[in-house]
Amino acid sequence: MGHNRRRMFRLPDRERRYYHLFALLFQRASYLVTDEAAWLEARQNPAFPQVMDTLSRLIRRLQETRDPAGLEELAREVQELLDRSELPQGRLRIFYRSVLHMLLLLCREPLSATRPPYRLPSRRELWMGLRQRLSPESFEFRFALRLAVVLSVSCTVSFLWDFEHTYWFPLHAFLLLQPSYEESAHRMVTRPVGTAIGCLLVHLVYHYLPGLPGVFVFSLAMIALMYCCTPGTWVHPIFSTSFALTMATLTVEKTEAIQLRLLYLAMAVALVLVVNRFLLPSRRDQQFTRNLRSLFYLQSVYWGVVGRSLREPVDPALFSELLSQFHMVHHEASAYIAQLPPEEGAGYHTLQLTMWNMFSKLEQMECLVQTGALTEAEYRPLGELAAALRLRLSPPQESLAALTADGLPAGELRGMAQRYLENTRLLLTALPHM
Repeated sequence: MGHNRRRMFRLPDRERRYYHLFALLFQRASYLVTDEAAWLEARQNPAFPQVMDTLSRLIRRLQETRDPAGLEELAREVQELLDRSELPQGRLRIFYRSVLHMLLLLCREPLSATRPPYRLPSRRELWMGLRQRLSPESFEFRFALRLAVVLSVSCTVSFLWDFEHTYWFPLHAFLLLQPSYEESAHRMVTRPVGTAIGCLLVHLVYHYLPGLPGVFVFSLAMIALMYCCTPGTWVHPIFSTSFALTMATLTVEKTEAIQLRLLYLAMAVALVLVVNRFLLPSRRDQQFTRNLRSLFYLQSVYWGVVGRSLREPVDPALFSELLSQFHMVHHEASAYIAQLPPEEGAGYHTLQLTMWNMFSKLEQMECLVQTGALTEAEYRPLGELAAALRLRLSPPQESLAALTADGLPAGELRGMAQRYLENTRLLLTALPHM
């Protein structure tokens, strides 16, 4: 709902801010519950029932509170819980404090007399967004470019070649091209097998169809069975080919239709093979390495946002998008690690867990900024630390080990920054595994 309220000129919209704050709240709960290991770890904590009861009670009170006095009282209670939180380090503490920070922001939002700021994006922001989307490191860009080339070539041939059913060429090519090289290679085996069986089926059955009504009944049965099959399997193209060939026989001979179907499929396979091989290939091992680099890059971007939030208000939508992107990439990398042999995946697993811990600490530090919990003495050293980390995290540099949080006054922020920097040093030791 927050995404749908985006406007070209970024006009102030408090309702949109509410949507994104609630989105952050739901995201944190979802990432805890859907991560089986984290959920099990959280439930084994003796404080788990009390924590969940406290959070649900606060959320219920926020729902029922309508007047400013009630919101102020609830905000004070949430702040007191944050000040005296004694949970041990772990996923439950991270989740608990993240939700409390979001609730504090939601309580204070209606009490703020100022409207959300109106600002046009700077040239630097526009350039960074464009560069990120058009980077060869971007998985979306790599696939979009291959898809554009495949469809441009196949559709041009279909348009210029004045022959029967040339649209089958771009259709086959579109279905064969998949985001990953391995999935495309799999389809280039299953689709020809299914197509050949479908051609044989039509060749054997067609003579027994009772005229035009039989053709339509057979086509209806084939298309119904096609939608019952899983796309990408060898069974699926049997029924799609049978349907397409049976309908094609209304305008061309059966034998010619079968020959054309196989010809266009062979052309599509050749085209996709060439494009997948030579134009920004996306093998899973290579994509995994790019995903790791993306995780470092997102951390760097987040530190840039932290530095900006120290100077001016930042739209919650930006944090929501960064959180979604980080967890999406993290999930893809984790899925690849799970398929590796245990001895090979152990180092990567440590790397992934450390990256997650770093991002969660980064979120908590930003929540301290957003809720106004920092003192004047903490702004300048945090800004300097954010600038240093933004420059040294993407790509990760050995100089990360020299960074310290000594400039920050003693307190919660300094403790978080120290744990974050300890994790960066752990990352540097794990990098040789990459």
